[in-house]
Amino acid sequence: MSMRTFVRSVARCWYWRRSISVGVSLLFIGSVLVASAIAANPLANVPAVLKSPVRIGGAGGRGDARDIDIYPVAAYDPATERYLVVWMSARHADSRTSGLDVYGRLLDRYGRPLEQEFRISDDSTVARGALPTVAAGNGTFVVAWSVRGHNCTVALQPVRDTAASRDKVLLSGATPYHSPHMQYDATRQQFVLVAVEGPDYLPPALGGADTADCGNDPASTSRIIARSFTIDTAGQVEVVNEQAVSPAVGAFRPHLALHPANSHYVVVWEDRRDSNAAYALAVYGQRLTPDLLAAGDHLVLATTQSYQNKDDDTTWTARPRVAASATGFLSVWFERKGEVAERLWSTVGRIIAADGTLAAPFEIDLVSFADPRFEQAPTGFLDAVYVPDQDEYVVGNATFAERPWGFFSEVRLQRVAAGGQLLRFQDGATTATPDSGFLDLTRQDRIGIGLASAGNGEILAVYSKPPATATHGQVFDIWHVRGGIGAAPQEPSGVYLPLIVR
Repeated sequence: MSMRTFVRSVARCWYWRRSISVGVSLLFIGSVLVASAIAANPLANVPAVLKSPVRIGGAGGRGDARDIDIYPVAAYDPATERYLVVWMSARHADSRTSGLDVYGRLLDRYGRPLEQEFRISDDSTVARGALPTVAAGNGTFVVAWSVRGHNCTVALQPVRDTAASRDKVLLSGATPYHSPHMQYDATRQQFVLVAVEGPDYLPPALGGADTADCGNDPASTSRIIARSFTIDTAGQVEVVNEQAVSPAVGAFRPHLALHPANSHYVVVWEDRRDSNAAYALAVYGQRLTPDLLAAGDHLVLATTQSYQNKDDDTTWTARPRVAASATGFLSVWFERKGEVAERLWSTVGRIIAADGTLAAPFEIDLVSFADPRFEQAPTGFLDAVYVPDQDEYVVGNATFAERPWGFFSEVRLQRVAAGGQLLRFQDGATTATPDSGFLDLTRQDRIGIGLASAGNGEILAVYSKPPATATHGQVFDIWHVRGGIGAAPQEPSGVYLPLIVR
């Protein structure tokens, strides 16, 4: 064994043991794990309680990649007290080059299905390299996604029930439009959507299939745009405002949050303006007025760093997310760390005050593996949601890599106080180091993660993973874990099997 191989092996074993020490070995779904008493935290001091994972959708029985259902996201509508979970499904694909479809399922506020899962997109034209998005307002869910083609477009559908309706094109033109993210502004009763205008770059891998539906152009000078619109009961869309958010410098994967007072919005994205290196990306942000005009200068959340892996087909990038509290915003992203002979990864966060002032970045979560043994790039997805009843954020982290002993994936949550202090997952006590709550483990990738909150401390986490009865490696279903911060969110006739870590 060479010295380099020995050092790499030691690094992997050390970091794997480190991962176990933060809680992997404590995950026994349906069992209760109780920690010893720790000092009270004046910021929160409330427990987090999680139910066991529940399967809510997914195709099956084909015995091939058409059984893939992946990348779910969710929104909650307080007017009807329902969640809508939407995801990408390959069930109607007839070849490896086919597009996907958007499927969805309505749940009540307790996470119980109200109807069967249903097809939302009209046909198999959903681009495979960008996640769908969903927002809820005034009794209506709106779902948007990227449509593949010579130039990708952004389509949407209003969803009030399982009845089929026609796709509506929101963004199209002489250049590709893709990677939408959307929120609802309740004060102005309008939806706000951000997207990429221009060719994509480094789209996430999807089971070996070509995901370059909207381009994979290293020379892309894409920019971020924002559009606000209303949608009436007949499904007619009326555009209110549209503005460019970033210059045309190579900007990708935007994410949007609305300040609860609706005085302004914040958009975050990946940006290549500061370097011509192929895998060099920074994280930028911009505050917007309700008219989508820039409020102040661009915010440099993270300076440029290389996201290149040993496999040049890397699919791991910063993938920033942002959520809004009553006083400001929390942005999170992936960041690479060098340690021993490996490249290690972590989730980093930064508080953005309402006036745009930036606090110092801080580590939110430790990714429990280094670069994989078989020279392939790891993958991962993030999400963040604000829980107003407890004045804190919950950050979701779903990561995957191939280890020496096989595939390894995990889905977990980290609590963060509105002021940026890390909180222990079990009881909300402040902590100087990450302390995650584990939702699930699996041996495959494409797990993704989406978070939504129904208020009263309740959260819903959605992700994809193979069922326990999977007979081949290409079947993925949609799962959710419902929980609460503070009092356990009891359903009328349900009994909780709580999971409390540490």
